[in-house]
Amino acid sequence: MLGLPHGTRLLGLLTLALVSSLAATTSAQDEPPAASLLRTSTAEGVRGGYGGAIDRIVRTRLDSLDVVRIRGSVALDVSEVQLALGCVGETPECLGQVAEQLSVDVLLLPNLDRAGDELILSVAAFRVSSGDLTRVVRRASGDDAETQLLDAVDGLLRELFGLPPVEPDEAREHGDGHGDGHGDGVGDGEIAPDLTPPPAEPAIAGPAIVMGVGAAAMLGGVVTGVLFLDEEEGYREVPQSAADVADRDAHRESAETLALTTNILFIAGGAVAAAGVVWLVVELAGGGGSGESETLLAPWVGPQTAGLSLSGSLPEIR
Repeated sequence: MLGLPHGTRLLGLLTLALVSSLAATTSAQDEPPAASLLRTSTAEGVRGGYGGAIDRIVRTRLDSLDVVRIRGSVALDVSEVQLALGCVGETPECLGQVAEQLSVDVLLLPNLDRAGDELILSVAAFRVSSGDLTRVVRRASGDDAETQLLDAVDGLLRELFGLPPVEPDEAREHGDGHGDGHGDGVGDGEIAPDLTPPPAEPAIAGPAIVMGVGAAAMLGGVVTGVLFLDEEEGYREVPQSAADVADRDAHRESAETLALTTNILFIAGGAVAAAGVVWLVVELAGGGGSGESETLLAPWVGPQTAGLSLSGSLPEIR
């Protein structure tokens, strides 16, 4: 008879099948590769809202360089997708799953960190075709460290994609602030970059993935339920004679296995789908990305069921 661990593995396989089925390749050969610019990760000590300024200027510079085609808005956190897919870290396997789920060829992952008085900006590019993760780092210190890093974004992205650096005159034209030598981050006649936080956008991709995984598990439960009925019917149709004992036992064991698997898929799928709905409600209620929600969505596995748990406090609804 099939035990519970095997049924749980079957749920995992069905989940992976769902993720694979959602991927699509839309890039044309005469266009830059499709990319997803994920929300800037910020460490403790980085001023609130500065990550949003980095998001906007990185997106603007990428559009002007025309090295990738950014899909969607900068409202998705890589950890949300990784949590839904059940993987963590910047391994090629995990980032490959994230890129496949988002249907892109390149993942761009900005990060802000602080070490003492030094502010550190890094942008990593994961390329699906090669499985390589390339990272370029810029550091700044002093009272104008934030402005210095905003000025450094263009050069950072050029280095990341193997483009030549801009000439001083071109830097002044783009307002990169390196033409007059004053280090104020703004060229003559240029306006300083806006450092205010971007408008909050609900991050619904993560909840949608979770709900899709739950729905797929329940659909798998329907399939195994139908197979269970077939096996049960086969068991009843086998003659009750000594010669057919082995055949009857095979049908019985198969039916019991399918019944157990069906229960696991329905229970776990319902729990995962419900967690996705709650997550979506939290995102919509909090306006998305506001930083005020203290909720945590985490996977869990019990002796009879598996799913996701949501803990913490709901954000204030405005």
